[in-house]
Amino acid sequence: MQSSEAIKYHTYKFLIVVFVSILLLIADHRVDLTHLRTALSIVIYPIQYVVDVPARVTHAVGGYFQSHSRLLKENKELNRIVMVYSAKDQSYRSIFAENARLRDTLAMGVKSERLFMISHVLSLQAERFRRASTLNQGTNAGVFDGQVALSGSGIYGQVIETTPQTSVILQLADPKHTIPVRNSRTGATALAVGTGDVNTVRLTSIDDVEHVEIGDLYLSSGLGQVFPSDYPVARVQQKRYNPSDSMTIVTANTVTNYGKVREVLLTWRSQANVSSKTTEAEQ
Repeated sequence: MQSSEAIKYHTYKFLIVVFVSILLLIADHRVDLTHLRTALSIVIYPIQYVVDVPARVTHAVGGYFQSHSRLLKENKELNRIVMVYSAKDQSYRSIFAENARLRDTLAMGVKSERLFMISHVLSLQAERFRRASTLNQGTNAGVFDGQVALSGSGIYGQVIETTPQTSVILQLADPKHTIPVRNSRTGATALAVGTGDVNTVRLTSIDDVEHVEIGDLYLSSGLGQVFPSDYPVARVQQKRYNPSDSMTIVTANTVTNYGKVREVLLTWRSQANVSSKTTEAEQ
C-alpha cells in the first residue's frame, strides 16, 4: 500500500509540474514575462555557478595535467633531437678540421658517415677502481661490444659487456680505459688514461709536455679507428712536476660529467659506407 501511495504521489507531482510548465509556456507566448525571466535568472545564477564549479575545476585541473604531460613529452623529444644534432655537429666540425689540415695522403680516407641511437643510463658503478655505466639497451637493440658511446658534450666511453636487454659502458675515468687524443690548440698527441677518480683522466705520452697549458682541450685523435676523431674528451686541470720520477704529471677533467648525463648516443659507421670501403679495398 505504501509503495502504491508513493507512486500516486509522485505521479501527481509530475502532472502538476507538467501543468505549470504548460501554463508558463502559454503565458510566455501571450504575456511579456521578460522582467520575470530576468529576475529568476538573477536568483538562479548563484546556484548555477556553484553547481558548475566542480566541472570547471575538473576541466582546469585536467587541462593543466594534460599540458604538463605534453610539455614533458615535447621536452624529452627536443632533448633527444639536440643530442643527435650536437653529435652530428661534432662530426661536421671534424670533417672541416680534416680539410683544414690538408692531409697529404688519400689513404687516410674521408670521415665515414655515422649512425646514432639514443640509450638511457640505468645506473652507475662508482667504485674506486671501477667506473662504468649500465644502459637500458643490449644486443636486442643492436648494441655490440666495442661500440662507442657519446654524450651531448663529447666522448662518453665504450661498450664492454652486453646482454639481450642491457649493456655496460666503460667510462673514460676507469683505470682500464685509454683513448688516443690530441691537443686542440697545438695538435700534439697524447693518451688519456683513466685514474679511477670521478671525471678525471691522466694525460701520458705527451708530445711537447712543456707546451701544455691549463685549460687546454684534448679531442679524440681517431688513431686506431676505434673512436671517431675530433670529439671533446677532457680539459687540462693540473700540471705538476713529480721529482721522484722526473716526470710532469698532467691531469684533466673529462668533458662528460658522468653524474649528470642520463642519456647517451651509441654510434657506429653506416653499413653502406663500410661496404663501399670493403669493395674498394678488394678492387
